[in-house]
Formats: sequence, C-alpha cells, structure tokens
Amino acid sequence: MGNDQESIRTVWAKRILKILVVLVAFSFLYFLRSCVTENHPINFYEFIIRLYQSNWNYSFWYLYVFLAYLMCLPFLRVLVKGLTKKHYYYLIGMSLAFDGILPVLQYLLWNGTVALNGDINVSSITGMVTLYPCIGYFLEHKLNLQNCSKKLVALWGANFLCIAMSCYMTYYKSIVTGDIYEWTFQIFFNSFVLVNCITIFISVKYWFQKIVVPNFWERLVCSMGASVFTVYLMHVGIMESSAFCKIWIVFHEKWHLNYMASAFLFCFLVLAAGYLITLVIRVLFNCMGIK
Repeated sequence: MGNDQESIRTVWAKRILKILVVLVAFSFLYFLRSCVTENHPINFYEFIIRLYQSNWNYSFWYLYVFLAYLMCLPFLRVLVKGLTKKHYYYLIGMSLAFDGILPVLQYLLWNGTVALNGDINVSSITGMVTLYPCIGYFLEHKLNLQNCSKKLVALWGANFLCIAMSCYMTYYKSIVTGDIYEWTFQIFFNSFVLVNCITIFISVKYWFQKIVVPNFWERLVCSMGASVFTVYLMHVGIMESSAFCKIWIVFHEKWHLNYMASAFLFCFLVLAAGYLITLVIRVLFNCMGIK
C-alpha cells in the first residue's frame, strides 16, 4: 500500500498477472482432480466458463477478491495517504453500523422479513476491497500504540461481546428458519469480524514491541508465515483426500470425539501436512536453483 511510486503498468505486469497465473494454474489442477474423481471427460470450455463465473475451489474466493484489490491498488494508495484519523474512525463506524449493528437489529425486529432500502448502499467504502486495506494501513502506519494496554483490554472486551453476538444471531436464525445449512444460516458469521481483525492486529503488534522473541521461535514463525499462501492453495485438496477422510472417521466415530474437537484436530493435521509439503517443495526448488 505504501509504494505509491509503482506505476499502474507495474501493478498489472508484476502483481495482477502473478496472481492470475496462480489462480488459473491451481484451478486447472482442481479441475483435473474433479475430472478424475467424478470420472467425466476433460472439457476445456467448461473449465474456462466456471473459472470465469464461479471457481474450481470454494476457498479461491480470496484470490478473486485479491485480484479486485490489486486492480484498485493505485487508487487505494492515494486514498489512504489523504485520510485523517477522523476519517479512519468514521470508516470503522460505517462498517460496524451497516455490516453489523443494522443487520442484527433488523433480524431481531422482523426475523429477516424487512431490510433497509437497497439503494442506501455504502459497500463502495465498507466492502472488503476498500475497508480492510485502508484499516490495515491505518493500524500499521498511523496508530500510536504507546501506553495503550488499558485500551487494549477494553478492545478485547468489545471483541468478545461482538463474537458472542455473532454466535447468538447465528443460533437465533437457525431457530427462526430451521435452517442449519452452513452456506445459508451463517450470515451473521462476519457481522463484527472487523472488530476481531483490529483487536488481533493491534495485540500482536503491541506484543512484539514489548517482548524479544527467541531466535528459534522467530525462525519458525517466519517459516510458517512464508508457507501460508502455498498451504492455502492446497489445503482443500489435502482435506478432501481419501486419507484425511479416514482420519476424520477415526476422530469422530472411533474415538467418539464431538464435532468441535474433531474439527480442531482435523484442521491442525491438514495445516501441518500442508506446511510439511511446502517445506519439501521449497527444498526441492532450492536444490534446482529455483527461488
């Protein structure tokens, strides 16, 4: 965000093109996997159409959003430098009001039958392509974290209240509709996620300003951080593999763990496997002189 000397041509040639290549390449791998597992012929037209209008991996929504962010990057770089603290706080307030408080109140009052006029739409500034880059820049470059321990405690309190409200609204909606399908009844899942993001970002930044991390843990965290993107690209394939499906059966049916405990253990093993695969790939690339 801070490199406003980078030309629009460079943004497209070096940033957008790189993510686009990653999206197409890994989507094609998931497409081939789908052809094999579902036993249907390879249809390149089908691949292109689905890649264009949807995705070949539900977790790739992030790559599509990231592409939109990169396309807006030249504008966002100018925008963040012109905003004052008052503007940033106003932006946070707008997001909480229109994405959190108002939807919650609407649903509590009318059980989803009444909503605000759709023409009153502020998503141009509260949408994730604009909101999170701007708030991230604000927290990193313009917010003073000196002597903020008491404010941090209050922020964590607000964060827990927001999480509790999201959980309650998810539960309440399931009672009202009788719907417990993951993709439809969790509309309140991210109602106050901005508060959670801000809390964690500030806490980690404040913590690392106050302590000295031992070299081993610093190297481990940096290594894991450098592997996050690759793990993200492959984790669905790992998770849906036959071997890991059997692991879920072991946790839930043979060990009789509840769904939550099984999910935590399962996710940990998926991420650990992805991290180990990434390390192996990195070693192989280093041996071949590829960076």
